[in-house]
Amino acid sequence: MNLSQAIKSLVEAKGLSILTSPMALNILSDYNAFNEYPSSKNILKNIISEGYLEKIAFFYDNQLPLGDAPHTYLSELYMKLGFRQDVAAFVLNSLLEALGFDALINLNQEECKIASDTSDVINLSTDSSNHISFYGISLSENREKIVDQLLSKGYQVVASNNKLIELTGEYIGLDNAEIRVFGRPNSYVSEVAVNINNTFFSQYKANEEHVLSLLTKKYGEPIVAIRNYYDCDEFDGLLLFKNIDEKKIEALDYKWDVKGGHIHVTTIIGSLRIDFVDEINTEISRKETEQRNLDSI
Repeated sequence: MNLSQAIKSLVEAKGLSILTSPMALNILSDYNAFNEYPSSKNILKNIISEGYLEKIAFFYDNQLPLGDAPHTYLSELYMKLGFRQDVAAFVLNSLLEALGFDALINLNQEECKIASDTSDVINLSTDSSNHISFYGISLSENREKIVDQLLSKGYQVVASNNKLIELTGEYIGLDNAEIRVFGRPNSYVSEVAVNINNTFFSQYKANEEHVLSLLTKKYGEPIVAIRNYYDCDEFDGLLLFKNIDEKKIEALDYKWDVKGGHIHVTTIIGSLRIDFVDEINTEISRKETEQRNLDSI
């Protein structure tokens, strides 16, 4: 049963006021009304809580024409609450159709393009040219496919959970690198992080210079280049990492903007970390997390 049919069935059985009941969304879920667009449940919830249903009910109860009211509601749902314009229009139209209104919202081509450009970033993920690459592997694929390609390069999986997969192996000539692929199972990878742990300060300095030299040679000068120094006395038990001459521990923060995202190099007490962050997939991950949190409420 689609959303319009489910709302119509519920209103015919219980009256329009049933939609303001906390049980309404659960009943509609039982009808599988939100299967087409899972986010439509949250949009309908906001249509009710933000008072749009009450306004529509006034037109409904008094048998008045809607005029441009639905377009005003859609604009507010899109601009003020941040919902996808096309999905918000779908939910509003489903509600209006269920109540017998024929003044449904029609998005023109330009509005659909704007909605797609600003919200439906998932469609871009199939185009590798829009994504950052790690070790020659585009992050346009899902987590499992990216890990399979890393396995083919000789890496070994050492840990896995519903947020990341960790592998080990050689990276840019450095042994025992830890590779963390951030992404949920069968979903997009927002980031690949490389950790290179060092035992002595001299080893750390050599690895730091090696990494920064390679990145600068390939991408040019970084847009961020910050170095801080801390007294060794502040880090008990970590004197192996100190610069004997300066008696300082160095921390750096470098960043390169590259096609599809950015590369971020940082140090944490002798551990060198290189992050390859994909802009599109980071936004997808943020929206997926937000929707999971909303669905859990």
